[in-house]
Amino acid sequence: MARKTLFAALILLAAQIVRADPGAAFFTLDLSSAKDLPPGAKWVNEGPNGEPCLRIDVLPKDRGGSCLVTLPIDVKALRDREILLSYDVRAEGVSMPAHDYNGIKAQLHYESASAGPQWFNEGLLTGTFPWKHSSLLVRVDSDASDGVLQLGMQECSGTAWLANVTIQIVRAKPPRPVRLRGVVGSSVYTPQDFVDLAGWKVNVIRWQLVNPDWDRASVPSDPALYEKWLRPKLDELAVVLDQAQKLGIRVIIDLHYPPGGRLADGTLRMVMEKPLQQYFILIWQEIAVRFKGHPALWAYDIMNEPLQNRPSPPGCSDWFDLQAAAAQAVRQIDPDTAILIAADQWDSPEAFAWMRPVNVPNVIYTVHMYWPYEYTHQGVDGRPWKVEADKPAYPGHFNGRPFDRDALARRLQPVREFQLAYGARIFVGEFSVARWAPGAASYLADEISLFEEYGWDWTYHAFRELTAWNLEDSDQPYGTAIPSKTPTDRFRALQPWFQKNVTQP
Repeated sequence: MARKTLFAALILLAAQIVRADPGAAFFTLDLSSAKDLPPGAKWVNEGPNGEPCLRIDVLPKDRGGSCLVTLPIDVKALRDREILLSYDVRAEGVSMPAHDYNGIKAQLHYESASAGPQWFNEGLLTGTFPWKHSSLLVRVDSDASDGVLQLGMQECSGTAWLANVTIQIVRAKPPRPVRLRGVVGSSVYTPQDFVDLAGWKVNVIRWQLVNPDWDRASVPSDPALYEKWLRPKLDELAVVLDQAQKLGIRVIIDLHYPPGGRLADGTLRMVMEKPLQQYFILIWQEIAVRFKGHPALWAYDIMNEPLQNRPSPPGCSDWFDLQAAAAQAVRQIDPDTAILIAADQWDSPEAFAWMRPVNVPNVIYTVHMYWPYEYTHQGVDGRPWKVEADKPAYPGHFNGRPFDRDALARRLQPVREFQLAYGARIFVGEFSVARWAPGAASYLADEISLFEEYGWDWTYHAFRELTAWNLEDSDQPYGTAIPSKTPTDRFRALQPWFQKNVTQP
């Protein structure tokens, strides 16, 4: 860092840029275009092996200033890279500077909007010594700009030589997962929906493969009937992925209705029937073969809301082992795309107390949060709420206990404990509350604040689907869908988080 400058010059020397990959020689000092050196600096053939080098001579009377050759460096190409600044150096009678960061200089300097001006230099290269090799590791900030390399002497006198100056890229900063905040899709493809979601800055959509004409008990077991519905849905999914890619939105494939549907108690039929299990795995293999490598594809959501209230018969996998088998089959086809694994009991938070990890690479564990059901689903399931007293409110009390953010945190605690115990990544695949529920916006805001505190990804249920969840319909009244002319309170609870999203490349 120069406190007083006696000599300074901007010399446009050649910087050889090969590539910004680890191991690449990013910069090599080239003397072919050198000119207009400051007084005291000159190029001589006095390097370690007689090669050209920079020699700096500073008289004792000038020791308080600087003799620096300043070279521009394209530091933007080095952002988020660890680099090695290397050089050979020799000294004769170089005096001690007033500051320990001065002396003989081979210094990288750049500006950073977040961290301020940055200087990187070995410091206190003084005295008399023969040629030696020196190097310095530098981790370049992600917003680095206006980079220069400064060679010479500062706050000292004597003679110094600098040769074989290079910058080499050592490694790139390890990538961190991009936080994903989005919505569950309506399952009916409308191109304008994706344009609107991009306007909201949503960066992920959980796309439901679902037939609105089915209920959970009427999903066919016959592959021919199932595929009659599935084939067009996969063709539609291809279009969804292509548009999502253009808008920077990632897609989660959610096989929302697996073959066979559910039994009367909600148990997935396929955990009781081996042929359905084999067919289920084949479907996921087909999906992986068709869509692996698509830039918009983020994850395969293997099993929506597992539920098993009776043991699987001999020879059949239970809800956990079937997911693991399907995940392993997918991983054999697609080694990269994330796979979502859900917990039992409708993928509830409390079921994570019994959850264990799956031995498959790049697995993310998903949870659904509708608690208490009497609050989130009041009036949604067809039960009318005749008087205000029938409606649980948030914050308030439920079943005689406080119903607030602390209560929500306690409900999510098994998921949090699983995350910390296994270093797991958590995705909240569904959470919501009926738009007419008293305090709905506060409930959503507190839920999301917990997700964010814990570092979880999330998708709100759901976008332009059932009016009870629709963020664009007015918060009140119960049962009547009235498009809101202004952003609803519930939407305002989500909007600030969407604004934090990073758009996917």
